Amino acid sequence: MTRFASLPRGVEAVSTASPFETVFVRGKGCWLFDVKDEAYFDGTAGSGAVNLGHQHPRVVAAAHAQIDRLVHTGCKLCADPRSQLVQLLTALTPFRDPAVLPTATGSEAVEAALRYAWAQALQAAGITDFRVHDLRHSAASYLAMSGASLVEIAAILGHQTLQMVQRYAHLAEGHTAGVVARMNAALFP
Repeated sequence: MTRFASLPRGVEAVSTASPFETVFVRGKGCWLFDVKDEAYFDGTAGSGAVNLGHQHPRVVAAAHAQIDRLVHTGCKLCADPRSQLVQLLTALTPFRDPAVLPTATGSEAVEAALRYAWAQALQAAGITDFRVHDLRHSAASYLAMSGASLVEIAAILGHQTLQMVQRYAHLAEGHTAGVVARMNAALFP
C-alpha cells in the first residue's frame, strides 16, 4: 500500500505529504509499523510522540480519562485540563503578575507577544486609541507626501486597487497647500 492508495495523486498538500511510500498504521514506543506489521524506527517523532514515544501507557490512560469526560471545547471555551495547566505555568513563572495564553501554534504566540508589547509601548507613551494597522495609513501618507505615485504606494502596501490606496494616503493640509502653491507658481510666475 502506498500513501496515495486512497487519495488521488496531488490531493495531499506538499507541505504535509510524506516523502515515503510506506503507510504507517500504528506506533509503539519509538517504533512505527506499516500495514504488513514491519517495524521502522521513528526518527521524526511527531509532535504528539516526541517526548514519550507512541502509546506511552500514562499518556494513553490520561487521554482515555479525558475523552471519557470531555473530548474538546475549542480554543474559546475553558476546560479543566487547560485551567490546571495555566495555574501550573503561572506558579512556575518568576514574573510578579504572570499571564498565560495557551495557543495552538507558535505563530499565535508570537502575534500575542507582539500585541502585548505594542500595548505596553502605547501605555508607556500615553497614546490612546491607536492600532498597529493605523501605521499603514501613516506610511501611505508619508509615501504620498514624499512624491510616491499611487501605483508605487499600492505596490508597497500590497493594495489591489488605487481606490484603496486613496483611502489610506491622507495628505497633510500643509502638504496639499504646498502642492497648490507650487502649481500656482509654475502657472502664474
